[in-house]
Amino acid sequence: MRLATSLVILAIVWLPGCRSSRPEPSPGEVQVLLQRGVGSADSGDDRAAIADYDEVLRLQPENAEAAYLRGAARDRLGDRSGAVADYDTALRLNPNLLPAYVARAAAHAALGNSASVEADADHARRLMGDDQVH
Repeated sequence: MRLATSLVILAIVWLPGCRSSRPEPSPGEVQVLLQRGVGSADSGDDRAAIADYDEVLRLQPENAEAAYLRGAARDRLGDRSGAVADYDTALRLNPNLLPAYVARAAAHAALGNSASVEADADHARRLMGDDQVH
């Protein structure tokens, strides 16, 4: 019984520190991946850009910019539903990300979701501080 108790104690004390062998990514590493993705997108290689944004989101799941940029790349490839899902993620992470509302509205328009277009346009107008724009 003592051996079992010792093993449980060892597991409680030792295992939490062993959850991940990979160190936290450096801000520079994430920035390099983001910049490389933007460069790929700028040169028309949206698939390579998506791969870089995927890696950023693997390293930093809370990176709203990467989610937004991946959505834009998916949108350019015609994957409107995937783009909307990425814009949703970006906006969940940063509800003040104006370009994501605008891009999501455009993706919803392409999908024929007029109610969603109007809702995103309303959010964008509020963020711009211009409730008078129709």
